[in-house]
Amino acid sequence: MPIVAGLVGWITNVLALKMMFAPLKFVGLCSRQKGSQYGCGWQGVIPFKSKRMAAKTVKLLIETGVLSLKEIVDRLRVDDIAAQLGPLLRKAVPKILNKIGSQRSPLLWNGIPTRMRARLAVVAGAASQKRISAIVQDIKLAPGNVFDIEAMVVERFADDAGLLVKLFQKCGEAEFTYIRYSGFFYGAFLGTLQYFATRALGRSCSWWFIPLSSGCIGYITNSLALWRIFHPVAPIALFGGCYTLQGLFLERQSEIANDYATFLSDAVFQPRNILRAVMKGPRADSLIALLTKHVDAAVDDVAKTSSAALPLATRVASTRRARVWYEGVKQSIVGDIVASAPTALAQPTDRTDRTDRTDSNERRRRLMGTLERVCDVRELIRLRICRMTAVQFVGLLRPVFQEDETSLKVAGGAFGVLAGIILAAWVDDYDG
Repeated sequence: MPIVAGLVGWITNVLALKMMFAPLKFVGLCSRQKGSQYGCGWQGVIPFKSKRMAAKTVKLLIETGVLSLKEIVDRLRVDDIAAQLGPLLRKAVPKILNKIGSQRSPLLWNGIPTRMRARLAVVAGAASQKRISAIVQDIKLAPGNVFDIEAMVVERFADDAGLLVKLFQKCGEAEFTYIRYSGFFYGAFLGTLQYFATRALGRSCSWWFIPLSSGCIGYITNSLALWRIFHPVAPIALFGGCYTLQGLFLERQSEIANDYATFLSDAVFQPRNILRAVMKGPRADSLIALLTKHVDAAVDDVAKTSSAALPLATRVASTRRARVWYEGVKQSIVGDIVASAPTALAQPTDRTDRTDRTDSNERRRRLMGTLERVCDVRELIRLRICRMTAVQFVGLLRPVFQEDETSLKVAGGAFGVLAGIILAAWVDDYDG
């Protein structure tokens, strides 16, 4: 019976871990009800709760001071961003001006000499580059207004259900191995107690006592294995200091800090993910409003300072109708420039001039390289997790693991009951 109980403990732990990670998508005979993990089938606990776990992960990173959005954004050097992004927008300005001029007032636009139109484009491009610095400064002052870091992390994990599974498996590989094999030894010990209790109660009670006690063995072995991951928090010296007992995760704090930081930096905090979150995230409207404000001011600057725009400025000052016309033109220019910003960052140029195309793509690569250096939070996260006290370290990881502990324990107990029923039937046949 102790050997059987040991096998029950081992199998329940292995099964519980499998159920924790797999399958990535719901598998069953019928669709699961929205918001419920259960139905005629199953989905891994972590994939099912990936959004909630991801939100809790980033929230804990911020609350414990491991990660600060302000600190990341402060790495942005205004001159570097302006130097790389400015030329990209400058090259888009002539195209936008020509498009708006041809649509809004073709006669007036075509009447402006080519040289003056080129001068207007130069002035407008310079004004745009000047405003880039102001935009970056505004973002640095209040990054939370345009970027929701929690939403970005949740979206990243939601896009790839297996991403959070990889994070758990990478950081907890040694601990999960312990959970698998410790079940056998815990189960064997409890099985010994089960054997003597069964003998004491007699055959008449074995039909209910063995399944019940086996269920308890499955539940307890899983509970003990999970408990050992984080407990005891403070190291306890045993056998005169020959052996120190401490939670398994805590014993590997520096190693886990490195794995945790590397994974988040490589898989989550990448420029493409951050740019997408800024441009299309829940606070994208705030960014658009910020861009609109600065581009609007840039257009006014161009209208006031460009000699090519003086006739236009005179018309605006003289009649209300002209002012309405000017505001319409300005809104079109602002809208086109704001709309072109994400394209300028994300897509290669479509210009036919090979030299120009190469230059634009090279500037884009430099810009992405600058953003990669800004977004590289690996060392920052690693150092801060390594410097945490044991209590702080447990506070960072423990709440996320608690999301699925109950499911693991219950699964162990359920499988133990099933094994106990089979064992009780075997014992009756053997005694008979």
